[in-house]
Amino acid sequence: MNKVLYIILISLFSLTIISCAKKDDSLSSSSSGDSLSDSGSTDNSDSSSDSGSSATLKISSFVITLTSGTIKGSALSQSSNSALSDVNVSYVQSGTTIVDTATDSSGDFSKTLTLGTYTLTYSKSGYLDEIQSATLSADNQTLVVSTLMMLPDSCTSGTISGTIKNASNRSLIEGVSLSARRGLNVTTGTIAKTDTTNNSGTYSFSGMSPGWYTVETSKSGYIASTFNVYACGNQSGWNSLKQDTFISTTLDPGAMRIVLSWKTTDDLDSHLKAPDNLSRQGHSNAAHEQFHLYYPPEYNKFYYATNNFSCSGCSVSQMSDNVTLDLDSQEGIGGCDTCGPETTTISAIRSGTYSYYVHNYNAPLPLPSSASVKVYYNDTVTTFNVPNSAADLWHVFDFDNSSGFTTINTMGSDTSFTADIFAPKLSEVTAVTTRTNDTTPNYTFSSNEAGDITSGGGCYIANDNDTASTGNNTITFRNSSGGGLSQGTYDNCTIRVTDSASNTSDNLSVSTFTIDTTAPSLTQVTAVPSPTRDNTSSYTFTTNEAGTISYSGGCSSSDSTTAVADQNITITFNELADDTYNCSVIVTDNASNQGTLPVQFIIDTTAPTLNEVTAVSTPTDNNTPSYTFRSNEAGTITYGGSCGSLSSSAVTDNTSKTITLTQPDNSTPLSDGTYDNCTIAVTDNTSKTSDNLTVNSFTIAADKPALLQITAVPTLTNDNITNYTFFSTLPGTINYGGACNSDNTTAVGKDNNTTITFNALGDGTYDNCTISVTTSASNTSDNLSVNSFTIDTTAPSLSQVTAVTNPINSQSPNYTFYSDEAGEITYAGSCIGEFPSGHANAGQRKENAVADNNTITLQRTNGSVLIDGTTYSDCKISVTDNASNTSDNLTVNTFTVDVTRPTLNYVTGGRVPTPDNDSTPDYTFNSSEAGDITYGGSCSSSDNSSSAGDNRITFNTLGDGTYSNCTIKVTDNASNESYAHTVQGRTQRGTNINSFTIGVNKPALDYVINVPTPSNDNASDYTFYSTLPGTINYSGDCSSDNDTTALADNNTVTFNALPDGTHNNCKISVTTSSGVVSDNLSVSSFTIDTTAPTLSSLTILSNNDNNTIARVGNRITLTINAHENIQTPTVLIAGNSASVSRVSGYTGWSATYTICLLYTSDAADE
Repeated sequence: MNKVLYIILISLFSLTIISCAKKDDSLSSSSSGDSLSDSGSTDNSDSSSDSGSSATLKISSFVITLTSGTIKGSALSQSSNSALSDVNVSYVQSGTTIVDTATDSSGDFSKTLTLGTYTLTYSKSGYLDEIQSATLSADNQTLVVSTLMMLPDSCTSGTISGTIKNASNRSLIEGVSLSARRGLNVTTGTIAKTDTTNNSGTYSFSGMSPGWYTVETSKSGYIASTFNVYACGNQSGWNSLKQDTFISTTLDPGAMRIVLSWKTTDDLDSHLKAPDNLSRQGHSNAAHEQFHLYYPPEYNKFYYATNNFSCSGCSVSQMSDNVTLDLDSQEGIGGCDTCGPETTTISAIRSGTYSYYVHNYNAPLPLPSSASVKVYYNDTVTTFNVPNSAADLWHVFDFDNSSGFTTINTMGSDTSFTADIFAPKLSEVTAVTTRTNDTTPNYTFSSNEAGDITSGGGCYIANDNDTASTGNNTITFRNSSGGGLSQGTYDNCTIRVTDSASNTSDNLSVSTFTIDTTAPSLTQVTAVPSPTRDNTSSYTFTTNEAGTISYSGGCSSSDSTTAVADQNITITFNELADDTYNCSVIVTDNASNQGTLPVQFIIDTTAPTLNEVTAVSTPTDNNTPSYTFRSNEAGTITYGGSCGSLSSSAVTDNTSKTITLTQPDNSTPLSDGTYDNCTIAVTDNTSKTSDNLTVNSFTIAADKPALLQITAVPTLTNDNITNYTFFSTLPGTINYGGACNSDNTTAVGKDNNTTITFNALGDGTYDNCTISVTTSASNTSDNLSVNSFTIDTTAPSLSQVTAVTNPINSQSPNYTFYSDEAGEITYAGSCIGEFPSGHANAGQRKENAVADNNTITLQRTNGSVLIDGTTYSDCKISVTDNASNTSDNLTVNTFTVDVTRPTLNYVTGGRVPTPDNDSTPDYTFNSSEAGDITYGGSCSSSDNSSSAGDNRITFNTLGDGTYSNCTIKVTDNASNESYAHTVQGRTQRGTNINSFTIGVNKPALDYVINVPTPSNDNASDYTFYSTLPGTINYSGDCSSDNDTTALADNNTVTFNALPDGTHNNCKISVTTSSGVVSDNLSVSSFTIDTTAPTLSSLTILSNNDNNTIARVGNRITLTINAHENIQTPTVLIAGNSASVSRVSGYTGWSATYTICLLYTSDAADE
């Protein structure tokens, strides 16, 4: 391949960095090193934006002309087989380290390098250093080197031993010459040890220093090869077997042998997808002119003579023209004496593409890191190492005669791999139920791949049901015309699936099933008698098919559910209630076909039940009265007691029957009197007699009137001329007794009730009033006592007991009133009343008053609380007693609801100056309401009332000190108290704080302007305030020779020159003329920095695969690291502004620029 020359010319590369320190004229420029000292960098310890001096760092133009490839690999722990991160990998060429990299969290590393041979040096604390040789020979090549299993540094010298076997048949090989060199895949340099295998194929290297070695093999008749071993003490058992290897005999020109090796118990499988003899006939995939060689015996040897996996009748030469899987192993090297490798031999490479894959049969377990493939072809050995990836399928390489090997190294899974070499695998999930009467039965199978379904045998599937998906698939069998299957047994049905890569599964044999659509035929032998008193009746029938017995229509049986064909089957029904039954006996054969036999009968075990329909009217002057009843069964009537009747015939089932009552002789009318012992019974046609039905008690009054109260006087009424209604069996004159009388004197006869109106009665209770009636024949009835009743015409009287406080700070205030009578409360206006708090019914509307004090909680008419700020003047209460007399309205006193606290706020200019030399300072605050002022904390005042608005108060005399707990509250005339208002001070620098300081006798100090920090001015200014004049005292790092006197005001001092560094112990105090010294005022910590910053590193890389090359469209990244915080640097790349961002605080910065191709009239080819 022709090398490609990429030339990137980056010119006018400049870096400008702004500094907030003083300008340093002695600029220097270093391009690299641990202590880059470019004073063009700028510190920025507080990310401030102060401007300062700048400098420019110029980097020489550079030209890159390289071709490259990529080396990838991994590092794992030999002891735990786990990934090792942060392993340093150095790439050394001709004794010079080109670049270093490190493994990531997965143990992987990758580096793009120029072509050539490299020695990779691995190092990590706790592990032995190792080397591995790797050669990049083609542009854009990606080389996966052997995974390094790093040995702990605790390993000691030991013996390396193992066996050399034939890769085609595992036979031991004697006389193999071996040479061992230190490192992985190292074939040049000093030989550490040599040996020759004995007659057992065994070799041994004793006294080997700990570490990995490359062993070269040499023997006539065999292809020279290499393998890797390690020393860590004396290996034995499993670890000793892992030092075994396999070598290949020499091959005829054009032949190829592929050997898969690994060193775990995983079951890895070789898969070769190769061109056949292009005859398009022979094996199952011949239409696609390729075959798949892998482990099943029927697919592990392919013959070109037959274009198939068998060669019956072939000659010796035809038999030898093949592709064979010589060895199939279920464990890797070291698992056992006969474990590993898997070997595939191609007798002669033909035109077309050969694709080789490795699959972990234990998927989804990934391929082990020890897996590697050696390909022997024309006396050369090509090695492929598995990439470190959690995948179970490895597409290793493709090969064809025209282009040779193409390294693929793609990892995936057998269900998602882009190059599909696997035929679908099918398994039965749910067989067809057998026997079944479903002529289109469902069948469920699973496939590990999607594809087209093909059926075979006597079963067919519809076109809309012939596609399989990954997982379970349910299909419906039909006949060849798409209809249902015929009755019969199906034992030759098959299913196969062909995936999108035309790989066809093996036939899946459908379990044998039988279609049966004929229902059993049932015949009655002995019916159930009907009607019958036996509620567990028996029934006998026969069936022409065996099956399971079931029932419908309300019948069931606990007898056996098994029906035997062509035999009498007698069942006993479970106990049945009285009823008419339309049952069925059902026999279901084992194909779910049901035969049904109807069974009809009546069960009757119960005597008739009688019910009264129409009672005898009472009292009555009819001495042959009527009575109506109903029976649920027909039967004969019998009578008891003092009654009889001409009616004795059977009644109709559930039909009303009216009879005429007589004396027991069934003919003589009844005499006057009361009858309370008359009964009726019915006997049905099974001789069962009902219980006696007792006729209602009734009175015959044909000669002497009988009276009955119809409508009583209300027991409590405010009507003093009340009505009373009664019934008399005969007409006549009314007689009154007791305290009642009436102008109504005539009673009507039996056809109507008589209503009288008593003459006016006084308030009171009446319990002795009576009425009687005398007929024209002078027969007088017995007295009818009028019910006791009370006349009440006086309304309740209400009065207020406890008024609502006005104003009131409750939205649910209580109100108490007195009523001299109990009764129902009516509310009017804007209020209603509820039971007060503490009552069992608190929160519910109070509907009734007691004859006593009544306390209610006032609410709005919708039941919600009263509205804050509202005056209520229309609330009224009245009480209606039990006689419906209603009191006059009682008006609740007018009141206003006020539940809002006063709000206190600060007033601009109203805060106490702090510090202050006034011991009785003023303070102004704003209140939303007038009220009483209360003070909290250390402050008090004679100003005790507030108005709505601004209020200025003067505190009582305060001593020197700081006051941080002073508060003010205002309580309005509804007793609502404001929240505590903290008295604030305002500092001389204009800051509001929750305290103030008094300094009348002892100076009080506070800072006004701090020293800027960081600052490059070593004689900084500082401003503070003092409440009293005096002499300034300095302590700590700071002092001033010029500023020694303080005023009772702001004071600015200039500190004497200070060295670079942080100054956090400076203090100032003031001593008055009377010798009183203030507390120390601590000057805020500040930093003096007059030294320009230096850069610690400067790197430039591109995002090209080879980061030392940049093409048009590539992004160049410049990384800057400073020894201290700096401001945002200005970066120009090729004269263009780069995008700058922070990557680590203010010390690390990154600048990026994407290379663009510019065309100008002066440099069209640039």
